[in-house]
Amino acid sequence: MPRLVQDPPRPERTALMAQRIRGGHRPAVEVYWSTINPAPQKYVCPDAQLLFLAYRDVGLTEIPVRVLSPKKRQLNESAVCIYETGEREGFDKTIAIDRTHYQSLFGRKRQSGLESFEYLILICKRLEARIRLFHLPFDDIAYHHTIRAQVVRHRETLVSMRMLLSGGRIDHCYALVRLLYEGFLSHYLDWLSPEVFGPRLSALAEFRRVQARRRIAGEVCPDDPIREALRGLMPILESVDQKARLAPLGDLFYRVAYPSLSFVVHQDYGEKQTALDRRGAGAERAMKRKAIVRWSDAITAALYHSIVTDIGPVQPPKAG
Repeated sequence: MPRLVQDPPRPERTALMAQRIRGGHRPAVEVYWSTINPAPQKYVCPDAQLLFLAYRDVGLTEIPVRVLSPKKRQLNESAVCIYETGEREGFDKTIAIDRTHYQSLFGRKRQSGLESFEYLILICKRLEARIRLFHLPFDDIAYHHTIRAQVVRHRETLVSMRMLLSGGRIDHCYALVRLLYEGFLSHYLDWLSPEVFGPRLSALAEFRRVQARRRIAGEVCPDDPIREALRGLMPILESVDQKARLAPLGDLFYRVAYPSLSFVVHQDYGEKQTALDRRGAGAERAMKRKAIVRWSDAITAALYHSIVTDIGPVQPPKAG
Protein backbone atom coordinates (compact mmCIF):
# COMPACT_ATOMS: atom_id res chain seq x y z
CA MET A 1 0.00 0.00 0.00
CA PRO A 2 1.10 3.66 -0.43
CA ARG A 3 2.56 5.68 2.45
CA LEU A 4 0.59 8.23 4.50
CA VAL A 5 1.93 11.76 4.73
CA GLN A 6 -0.51 13.40 7.19
CA ASP A 7 -2.05 12.67 10.59
CA PRO A 8 -4.86 10.08 10.54
CA PRO A 9 -8.57 11.02 10.77
CA ARG A 10 -10.81 10.36 13.78
CA PRO A 11 -11.26 6.63 14.56
CA GLU A 12 -15.06 6.76 14.24
CA ARG A 13 -14.80 8.05 10.66
CA THR A 14 -12.34 5.31 9.79
CA ALA A 15 -14.65 2.70 11.33
CA LEU A 16 -17.60 3.96 9.26
CA MET A 17 -15.58 3.79 6.03
CA ALA A 18 -14.39 0.29 6.94
CA GLN A 19 -18.03 -0.70 7.37
CA ARG A 20 -18.81 0.66 3.91
CA ILE A 21 -15.95 -1.40 2.44
CA ARG A 22 -17.28 -4.54 4.14
CA GLY A 23 -20.61 -3.64 2.55
CA GLY A 24 -19.19 -3.62 -0.97
CA HIS A 25 -17.77 -0.15 -1.57
CA ARG A 26 -14.35 0.04 -3.22
CA PRO A 27 -13.46 3.73 -3.58
CA ALA A 28 -10.14 4.41 -5.29
CA VAL A 29 -7.26 5.94 -3.36
CA GLU A 30 -5.51 8.76 -5.23
CA VAL A 31 -1.72 8.36 -5.18
CA TYR A 32 1.37 9.72 -6.88
CA TRP A 33 5.03 8.70 -7.08
CA SER A 34 7.21 10.81 -4.77
CA THR A 35 10.98 10.66 -5.18
CA ILE A 36 11.45 12.07 -1.67
CA ASN A 37 9.57 9.19 -0.06
CA PRO A 38 12.31 7.20 1.75
CA ALA A 39 10.45 3.89 1.33
CA PRO A 40 11.38 1.57 -1.59
CA GLN A 41 7.79 1.81 -2.90
CA LYS A 42 7.47 5.57 -3.30
CA TYR A 43 3.72 6.03 -3.78
CA VAL A 44 2.11 8.45 -1.32
CA CYS A 45 -1.54 9.39 -0.77
CA PRO A 46 -1.65 12.90 0.68
CA ASP A 47 -5.45 13.31 0.68
CA ALA A 48 -6.75 9.78 1.23
CA GLN A 49 -5.82 8.92 4.80
CA LEU A 50 -9.37 7.92 5.64
CA LEU A 51 -9.58 5.40 2.80
CA PHE A 52 -6.05 4.12 3.38
CA LEU A 53 -6.63 3.37 7.05
CA ALA A 54 -10.08 1.86 6.45
CA TYR A 55 -8.69 -0.53 3.86
CA ARG A 56 -5.85 -1.44 6.21
CA ASP A 57 -8.23 -2.06 9.13
CA VAL A 58 -10.43 -4.30 6.97
CA GLY A 59 -7.36 -6.30 5.94
CA LEU A 60 -7.29 -5.84 2.16
CA THR A 61 -3.82 -6.34 0.71
CA GLU A 62 -4.52 -4.75 -2.69
CA ILE A 63 -6.86 -1.82 -3.28
CA PRO A 64 -8.06 0.21 -6.26
CA VAL A 65 -5.97 3.33 -6.83
CA ARG A 66 -6.05 6.32 -9.11
CA VAL A 67 -2.45 6.99 -10.06
CA LEU A 68 -1.46 10.46 -11.21
CA SER A 69 0.81 10.20 -14.28
CA PRO A 70 1.41 6.43 -14.05
CA LYS A 71 4.54 4.84 -15.52
CA LYS A 72 4.76 1.15 -16.39
CA ARG A 73 7.92 0.47 -14.39
CA GLN A 74 6.18 1.80 -11.24
CA LEU A 75 3.07 -0.42 -11.51
CA ASN A 76 2.30 -3.87 -10.11
CA GLU A 77 -1.00 -4.16 -11.99
CA SER A 78 -2.17 -3.02 -15.39
CA ALA A 79 -3.78 0.41 -15.74
CA VAL A 80 -6.40 2.16 -17.83
CA CYS A 81 -5.47 5.80 -18.33
CA ILE A 82 -8.13 8.53 -18.41
CA TYR A 83 -7.46 12.09 -19.57
CA GLU A 84 -9.12 15.11 -17.97
CA THR A 85 -9.09 18.50 -19.68
CA GLY A 86 -11.36 21.03 -18.07
CA GLU A 87 -14.87 19.55 -18.23
CA ARG A 88 -13.83 16.94 -20.79
CA GLU A 89 -12.63 13.47 -19.93
CA GLY A 90 -12.24 10.18 -21.71
CA PHE A 91 -10.11 7.13 -22.39
CA ASP A 92 -6.45 7.78 -23.21
CA LYS A 93 -4.55 4.46 -23.27
CA THR A 94 -3.89 1.22 -21.42
CA ILE A 95 -0.67 0.19 -19.68
CA ALA A 96 -0.31 -3.59 -19.62
CA ILE A 97 2.10 -5.20 -17.17
CA ASP A 98 4.40 -7.79 -18.75
CA ARG A 99 3.52 -11.27 -17.47
CA THR A 100 6.31 -13.82 -17.33
CA HIS A 101 4.52 -16.74 -15.63
CA TYR A 102 1.13 -18.03 -14.54
CA GLN A 103 -0.03 -18.76 -11.04
CA SER A 104 -1.09 -22.30 -10.17
CA LEU A 105 -3.22 -23.75 -7.40
CA PHE A 106 -1.45 -27.10 -7.81
CA GLY A 107 2.12 -25.87 -7.75
CA ARG A 108 4.44 -28.62 -8.97
CA LYS A 109 2.07 -31.44 -8.07
CA ARG A 110 1.01 -33.80 -10.82
CA GLN A 111 -2.35 -32.81 -12.30
CA SER A 112 -4.79 -35.51 -13.34
CA GLY A 113 -8.15 -34.80 -14.96
CA LEU A 114 -11.11 -35.50 -12.70
CA GLU A 115 -9.24 -35.21 -9.39
CA SER A 116 -7.89 -31.83 -10.48
CA PHE A 117 -11.38 -30.55 -11.17
CA GLU A 118 -12.60 -31.76 -7.78
CA TYR A 119 -9.87 -29.65 -6.20
CA LEU A 120 -10.66 -26.53 -8.25
CA ILE A 121 -14.36 -26.89 -7.48
CA LEU A 122 -13.60 -27.11 -3.76
CA ILE A 123 -11.46 -23.96 -3.98
CA CYS A 124 -14.44 -22.11 -5.51
CA LYS A 125 -16.77 -23.33 -2.75
CA ARG A 126 -14.39 -21.99 -0.13
CA LEU A 127 -14.20 -18.66 -1.97
CA GLU A 128 -17.99 -18.42 -1.97
CA ALA A 129 -18.10 -19.05 1.77
CA ARG A 130 -15.36 -16.46 2.42
CA ILE A 131 -17.22 -13.81 0.41
CA ARG A 132 -20.38 -14.43 2.44
CA LEU A 133 -18.37 -14.18 5.67
CA PHE A 134 -16.63 -10.95 4.64
CA HIS A 135 -19.75 -9.16 3.41
CA LEU A 136 -21.67 -7.03 5.92
CA PRO A 137 -24.77 -5.45 4.30
CA PHE A 138 -24.51 -1.65 4.30
CA ASP A 139 -26.59 -0.36 1.37
CA ASP A 140 -27.51 -1.49 -2.13
CA ILE A 141 -23.94 -1.69 -3.48
CA ALA A 142 -23.68 -5.02 -5.30
CA TYR A 143 -19.92 -5.56 -5.74
CA HIS A 144 -19.66 -8.52 -3.38
CA HIS A 145 -22.74 -10.10 -4.97
CA THR A 146 -21.07 -9.61 -8.34
CA ILE A 147 -17.83 -11.35 -7.41
CA ARG A 148 -19.71 -14.16 -5.68
CA ALA A 149 -21.83 -14.61 -8.82
CA GLN A 150 -18.61 -14.83 -10.83
CA VAL A 151 -17.23 -17.54 -8.54
CA VAL A 152 -20.53 -19.48 -8.66
CA ARG A 153 -20.59 -19.37 -12.48
CA HIS A 154 -16.93 -20.39 -12.55
CA ARG A 155 -17.58 -23.33 -10.22
CA GLU A 156 -20.64 -24.47 -12.16
CA THR A 157 -18.62 -24.38 -15.38
CA LEU A 158 -15.92 -26.52 -13.76
CA VAL A 159 -18.60 -29.00 -12.67
CA SER A 160 -19.84 -29.21 -16.26
CA MET A 161 -16.29 -29.72 -17.51
CA ARG A 162 -15.74 -32.54 -15.03
CA MET A 163 -18.88 -34.25 -16.33
CA LEU A 164 -17.78 -33.81 -19.95
CA LEU A 165 -14.29 -35.13 -19.23
CA SER A 166 -15.73 -38.20 -17.51
CA GLY A 167 -17.70 -38.85 -20.72
CA GLY A 168 -14.71 -38.29 -22.98
CA ARG A 169 -16.05 -35.04 -24.48
CA ILE A 170 -12.67 -33.33 -24.74
CA ASP A 171 -13.55 -30.79 -27.46
CA HIS A 172 -16.68 -29.70 -25.60
CA CYS A 173 -14.47 -28.89 -22.62
CA TYR A 174 -12.46 -26.55 -24.84
CA ALA A 175 -15.58 -24.48 -25.37
CA LEU A 176 -16.09 -24.22 -21.61
CA VAL A 177 -12.46 -23.25 -20.99
CA ARG A 178 -13.15 -20.25 -23.19
CA LEU A 179 -16.21 -19.49 -21.04
CA LEU A 180 -14.01 -19.56 -17.91
CA TYR A 181 -11.43 -17.33 -19.57
CA GLU A 182 -13.75 -14.63 -20.89
CA GLY A 183 -15.66 -14.53 -17.60
CA PHE A 184 -12.42 -13.96 -15.72
CA LEU A 185 -11.31 -11.17 -18.09
CA SER A 186 -14.43 -9.13 -17.34
CA HIS A 187 -14.04 -9.86 -13.63
CA TYR A 188 -10.44 -8.61 -13.66
CA LEU A 189 -11.38 -5.35 -15.36
CA ASP A 190 -14.10 -4.81 -12.76
CA TRP A 191 -11.64 -5.71 -9.96
CA LEU A 192 -9.14 -3.05 -11.09
CA SER A 193 -11.59 -0.32 -10.08
CA PRO A 194 -15.09 -1.55 -9.19
CA GLU A 195 -16.62 1.90 -8.85
CA VAL A 196 -15.31 2.93 -12.29
CA PHE A 197 -15.70 -0.19 -14.41
CA GLY A 198 -18.56 -2.00 -12.66
CA PRO A 199 -21.28 0.55 -13.54
CA ARG A 200 -19.96 0.89 -17.10
CA LEU A 201 -19.84 -2.86 -17.69
CA SER A 202 -23.38 -3.08 -16.34
CA ALA A 203 -24.64 -0.21 -18.52
CA LEU A 204 -23.08 -1.69 -21.65
CA ALA A 205 -24.56 -5.13 -20.92
CA GLU A 206 -28.01 -3.65 -20.45
CA PHE A 207 -27.68 -1.62 -23.66
CA ARG A 208 -26.73 -4.74 -25.62
CA ARG A 209 -29.81 -6.54 -24.36
CA VAL A 210 -32.11 -3.63 -25.24
CA GLN A 211 -30.41 -3.36 -28.63
CA ALA A 212 -30.96 -7.08 -29.29
CA ARG A 213 -34.67 -6.83 -28.43
CA ARG A 214 -35.11 -3.82 -30.70
CA ARG A 215 -33.32 -5.47 -33.59
CA ILE A 216 -35.47 -8.57 -33.18
CA ALA A 217 -38.44 -6.23 -33.49
CA GLY A 218 -36.96 -4.81 -36.69
CA GLU A 219 -35.99 -1.46 -35.18
CA VAL A 220 -32.73 0.43 -35.72
CA CYS A 221 -30.57 0.75 -32.61
CA PRO A 222 -27.04 2.06 -33.33
CA ASP A 223 -24.15 2.10 -30.86
CA ASP A 224 -23.79 5.89 -30.91
CA PRO A 225 -25.51 6.68 -27.56
CA ILE A 226 -23.54 4.15 -25.50
CA ARG A 227 -20.31 4.89 -27.36
CA GLU A 228 -20.64 8.57 -26.49
CA ALA A 229 -21.55 7.83 -22.86
CA LEU A 230 -18.54 5.56 -22.35
CA ARG A 231 -16.06 8.16 -23.64
CA GLY A 232 -13.84 5.78 -25.59
CA LEU A 233 -13.92 2.87 -23.11
CA MET A 234 -16.20 0.68 -25.21
CA PRO A 235 -13.43 -1.36 -26.93
CA ILE A 236 -11.84 -2.19 -23.57
CA LEU A 237 -15.14 -3.23 -22.01
CA GLU A 238 -16.06 -5.51 -24.93
CA SER A 239 -12.91 -6.64 -26.72
CA VAL A 240 -11.38 -9.91 -25.53
CA ASP A 241 -7.93 -9.04 -26.86
CA GLN A 242 -7.93 -5.64 -25.11
CA LYS A 243 -8.92 -7.18 -21.77
CA ALA A 244 -6.49 -10.08 -22.28
CA ARG A 245 -3.52 -7.70 -22.54
CA LEU A 246 -4.36 -6.22 -19.14
CA ALA A 247 -5.20 -9.40 -17.23
CA PRO A 248 -2.77 -11.54 -15.16
CA LEU A 249 -2.84 -14.31 -17.79
CA GLY A 250 -1.44 -11.77 -20.20
CA ASP A 251 -1.13 -11.51 -23.95
CA LEU A 252 0.81 -14.78 -24.10
CA PHE A 253 -2.15 -16.86 -22.91
CA TYR A 254 -4.39 -15.08 -25.41
CA ARG A 255 -2.01 -15.84 -28.28
CA VAL A 256 -1.24 -19.44 -27.30
CA ALA A 257 -4.46 -20.84 -25.82
CA TYR A 258 -7.29 -18.69 -27.15
CA PRO A 259 -7.03 -19.63 -30.86
CA SER A 260 -7.43 -23.34 -30.06
CA LEU A 261 -10.48 -22.60 -27.92
CA SER A 262 -11.98 -20.41 -30.64
CA PHE A 263 -11.53 -23.04 -33.35
CA VAL A 264 -13.76 -25.38 -31.35
CA VAL A 265 -16.34 -22.74 -30.38
CA HIS A 266 -16.73 -21.52 -33.97
CA GLN A 267 -16.59 -25.06 -35.38
CA ASP A 268 -13.74 -24.19 -37.70
CA TYR A 269 -13.70 -26.47 -40.77
CA GLY A 270 -10.37 -27.84 -39.64
CA GLU A 271 -12.14 -29.36 -36.64
CA LYS A 272 -14.13 -31.56 -39.01
CA GLN A 273 -10.94 -32.64 -40.78
CA THR A 274 -9.35 -33.44 -37.41
CA ALA A 275 -12.36 -35.55 -36.48
CA LEU A 276 -12.05 -37.52 -39.73
CA ASP A 277 -8.32 -38.13 -39.35
CA ARG A 278 -8.00 -40.73 -36.58
CA ARG A 279 -4.21 -41.10 -36.85
CA GLY A 280 -2.61 -40.21 -33.54
CA ALA A 281 -6.05 -39.53 -32.04
CA GLY A 282 -5.19 -41.08 -28.68
CA ALA A 283 -2.05 -38.99 -28.17
CA GLU A 284 -3.84 -35.83 -29.26
CA ARG A 285 -6.71 -36.43 -26.84
CA ALA A 286 -4.24 -36.99 -23.98
CA MET A 287 -2.46 -33.74 -24.86
CA LYS A 288 -5.77 -31.84 -25.01
CA ARG A 289 -6.83 -33.28 -21.66
CA LYS A 290 -3.63 -32.03 -20.03
CA ALA A 291 -4.09 -28.62 -21.65
CA ILE A 292 -7.66 -28.37 -20.32
CA VAL A 293 -6.50 -29.09 -16.77
CA ARG A 294 -3.52 -26.73 -17.03
CA TRP A 295 -5.55 -23.85 -18.49
CA SER A 296 -8.40 -24.33 -16.01
CA ASP A 297 -5.88 -24.24 -13.18
CA ALA A 298 -4.28 -21.01 -14.45
CA ILE A 299 -7.65 -19.25 -14.89
CA THR A 300 -8.97 -20.43 -11.52
CA ALA A 301 -5.72 -19.40 -9.81
CA ALA A 302 -5.94 -15.91 -11.32
CA LEU A 303 -9.55 -15.59 -10.12
CA TYR A 304 -8.64 -16.93 -6.67
CA HIS A 305 -5.73 -14.55 -6.11
CA SER A 306 -7.70 -11.50 -7.24
CA ILE A 307 -10.47 -12.27 -4.75
CA VAL A 308 -8.34 -13.17 -1.72
CA THR A 309 -6.57 -9.80 -2.01
CA ASP A 310 -10.03 -8.23 -1.96
CA ILE A 311 -11.73 -10.07 0.92
CA GLY A 312 -8.92 -11.70 2.87
CA PRO A 313 -7.23 -15.11 2.86
CA VAL A 314 -8.94 -18.42 2.13
CA GLN A 315 -7.47 -21.66 3.44
CA PRO A 316 -7.00 -23.82 0.34
CA PRO A 317 -7.46 -27.58 0.57
CA LYS A 318 -4.42 -29.80 0.18
CA ALA A 319 -3.75 -30.63 -3.47
CA GLY A 320 -2.89 -34.14 -4.54
